[in-house]
Amino acid sequence: MLKKIGKIIVLFAVFVAALFIMSTDMTEVEIGGTASAKMQEATFPLVTLKSGDQIVNQMHGYSSSIDANVIREAIVPMDAEKTLGVNIESGEHSVKKVKYEIHQVETNELLDSGSISALDETQGGKFTEIHLDANLESGKEYAMRITLVTADSVKINYYSRIKYYDTDYFLDEKMDFIKSFHKKSLSLDDARDLAVYLENEGSRAGDSFANVSIHSTFDLFSWGDLEPEVVKEAIPTIKEFNVETAAVEMVYFVTLREDPTVYQVKENYRMRYTKERIYLLDYNRTMMPVTEFKIENRDGKNGIALGITDEKQVQIKTAAENNKLAYVANGALWYYNLSENKVVKVFSFLGDDATDVRDTYNQHRISILEMDDKGKIDFMVYGYMNRGEYEGKVAIVLYEYSPVTDLVEEKVYIPIDATYQMLKEECRGFGYLNEKNVFYFSVYDAIYAYDLNTKELSEVATQVSPDDMVWMDETRAVGWISSGNAEGEANKEITLLDMESGESHIIRAGEGEQLRIYGDIQGNIIYGYVKTEEITHTTDGTEIVPAYKLEIADGSGKVVKDYEESGVFVTEASIEEGAIKLTRMKKNEYDRFEETSEDSIITQTPEEVEEVHTILWDNDTMKKLTYISLPGSFSVEEEPEFSESEDMVLTEDRSLYIEAADTKVEKYFVYTHVGIHDTYTDPAEAIVEADKEMGVVVASDNRIIWERGGKYNNKTLPEMKKTLVTEDVNSKGACVEMVLDYNRKTASATELSHDSRSAYELLQEYLDKPINLTGCNLDEVLYFVSGNRPVIAKKDSDNTEVLIIGYDEYYVTYYNPLTGATSQVLLSVADDMFKEAGNVFISYLD
Repeated sequence: MLKKIGKIIVLFAVFVAALFIMSTDMTEVEIGGTASAKMQEATFPLVTLKSGDQIVNQMHGYSSSIDANVIREAIVPMDAEKTLGVNIESGEHSVKKVKYEIHQVETNELLDSGSISALDETQGGKFTEIHLDANLESGKEYAMRITLVTADSVKINYYSRIKYYDTDYFLDEKMDFIKSFHKKSLSLDDARDLAVYLENEGSRAGDSFANVSIHSTFDLFSWGDLEPEVVKEAIPTIKEFNVETAAVEMVYFVTLREDPTVYQVKENYRMRYTKERIYLLDYNRTMMPVTEFKIENRDGKNGIALGITDEKQVQIKTAAENNKLAYVANGALWYYNLSENKVVKVFSFLGDDATDVRDTYNQHRISILEMDDKGKIDFMVYGYMNRGEYEGKVAIVLYEYSPVTDLVEEKVYIPIDATYQMLKEECRGFGYLNEKNVFYFSVYDAIYAYDLNTKELSEVATQVSPDDMVWMDETRAVGWISSGNAEGEANKEITLLDMESGESHIIRAGEGEQLRIYGDIQGNIIYGYVKTEEITHTTDGTEIVPAYKLEIADGSGKVVKDYEESGVFVTEASIEEGAIKLTRMKKNEYDRFEETSEDSIITQTPEEVEEVHTILWDNDTMKKLTYISLPGSFSVEEEPEFSESEDMVLTEDRSLYIEAADTKVEKYFVYTHVGIHDTYTDPAEAIVEADKEMGVVVASDNRIIWERGGKYNNKTLPEMKKTLVTEDVNSKGACVEMVLDYNRKTASATELSHDSRSAYELLQEYLDKPINLTGCNLDEVLYFVSGNRPVIAKKDSDNTEVLIIGYDEYYVTYYNPLTGATSQVLLSVADDMFKEAGNVFISYLD
């Protein structure tokens, strides 16, 4: 009996002690009767991969299970042994098991999987190797998901693309080149060896250390007099990889001779390997300080010092006659009350360790929506959540900051099954919270309104293409083209919604007309009227949408300016330096459209420069430094009072779950070293941009459409049917029949020839994914031949169409159904020939 009493006393003592310890560790506190807590530190392990002898690709964990083929953040080559090493930096989690899956990119079909419990202990964590059994195609991209299972059964997912090669892919040579280049660039003496790689161009050289490129001066490239000291080394992350080419990112941290601030530096390389040497195709270096608040006075002017950073990334909102200021810079949201000289760090994932790559993983955006005269700030954070309650999630979170309590309150949390790169293209920074507490936002090709009071979600618009929507921040309005009216007719109406009042205005096309949106300027929408009968196609299938009239209207639909010229039609309108540049066409004597001179609409009047704005101040050593100017009447007598906001502890779940609806909007994402560079609805435009930016084009279904440096040096397609032009068969019908026969589809060349539709439209009837490549150049379309897909090309002004069936380093081979001959011509000659014919190309996707 005494033993039992003793045990009870001991257990009770342990319980009391545990309560005491827990209470002392808790960060939650009471402020004015409201519970608050500091944001939790990052806990997820970092994972790197080992390919051969190279440690690459530092990966960040996701707490949600996203489809493996959706994420495209890095890629790793795999040798003939199909083996990859996995390094785990354990962090705050004890990892007990590693699972892996290999998926097809196009279908997400599972090809291989496994589970490993025997993990080797290392100084920094744990290590294991993945051995694949799947039959992988050499040089093809596959999706990989690695799942860490912790001791407390938490599952954390990591994603990468893999490429298996059955021959040498020269990874060691490429990595050695980058590491040597990186090391030499940090030393002035050694950097002189690299001057040969620079392509200094006066107009593109720049004058700031914030953004240095292959076109910069040697002084900028070699860090001038900054004398950087690396405080945390980089692990290379491979963004793109082929046998010949590779794109690699290096992220590291430095301090400078005249500035003890820690700077995060990103270097991006693109190179091409040959047996003789490695060519540096592109180089870019950016830097951003992991900084705190600092005010400086220069020549009697006060400014908030932001350091060496890109001033274009700074957001500023002012209120109370510029006495209150909110801004986002260098990964943090700040609030400054000038009249009280109080500054608050409102929100940031950056912690005490300025070199923690988990905190500085910049795959999210902080967007200020509004600030009132009392200093209350509505802001939105969207993307990957580095730490805190939603660590490892991708989401849109709406917050409100109150300077009265110094608390940040979560208003709504919207988890998204996508990457930040895809979310930013969907969201595009669009968000607005009106005075009635209705939150407007965009995702999954739809516009939503969420009433925070009633918790009701409504779809404002669905199936909205990025090209068919404009957000006019200045007038608190959003406009879009309706996908169809009651009669099912598309492009007949533009809806303008005043998000503050909730009232909408409809702009309608007349009988036999359609509408097109071209963009917005100064809070006004630009749109055009098109007669449906005038919409036509070129011989390659490219749609011509000629607007006979343009209008510019404010958020209420009131027309403030119009443009119309008899006999002239507008096909494109772009905003350039406050003017609307117009691409125009007119009809010739044969009633066909042809290009005519450009024109422009001048709308912008000189604007007063805001008293609070970003400015660049010169420094002898650090060159251009970014500041936020402060009102001239304001002077700093003493250091501002500093505080850091805390999160309000919620007693209710404020999650909003939205299912990704099936969308008919076909999009093409251009991936570069920064992630998704831009989104297009025209694949040819995406390919041209990806070639220019040295990137990759990925379709909405995650399949790779095109990649720079991704084609073989030579390719000859297998023998195929050769159709001749006859009295009943033209070159269009012959080429389409040959492509269809090559794909085991049966069609009559005669019937195809007599069909008025273009080659592209005919292929749409028989193949799942025909692709119009008009506007691409010959080198760009040879990627499709490299993938065993013939390309239909217009050869001359007489609309003769030929079939490109092969190429090598010097020649291109095509079959001409008009002559029945297979011709081999110099690449330069063929390029000129196809260019003179309008660069009209048609192919298809597998």
